[in-house]
Amino acid sequence: MGGGWHALALRTRRVVVARADYAASTMANIILPIALLGAMYWFFIRPQQQKAREHADLLKSIGPGDDVMLNSGIYALVTEVNDDDGTAFVEVAPGIELKISRSAIQARIAEEGEEAASDDAEPAAGAGLLGMARKAASDRSAAKSDKADGDSAGKEPFNADE
Repeated sequence: MGGGWHALALRTRRVVVARADYAASTMANIILPIALLGAMYWFFIRPQQQKAREHADLLKSIGPGDDVMLNSGIYALVTEVNDDDGTAFVEVAPGIELKISRSAIQARIAEEGEEAASDDAEPAAGAGLLGMARKAASDRSAAKSDKADGDSAGKEPFNADE
């Protein structure tokens, strides 16, 4: 009869060892998905929330006179901000204003004058990308008018009434 008890004890130990392995694998099956969800939050959701928070802060800080870039890639100068309806008026070219949603503003454009001021260089009037675009447009229109004046020297101007 002694041998029977010994066989029963061996079987019982095997069952206990099997249950311990099962418990360890169950714990791993619970911890692994939780760790994966935590990693997904840390690497995907958290940075997106930070970007959204930064964009909201940017939109709150935008005011008249700021050079901005819209989501469409258009560079413009903010002329008016309406907090009531969430819109803004931007000037995309001299005399041309657009009414846009404030959320369409993607970024504020740093003016070159801010960086150049530290170098004791005098910034150009209306520095920044929009200022440079305006200067280039006025230079082109001046060049066209100079060319037109040169071509029409000695000629009578066109008269549509004749």
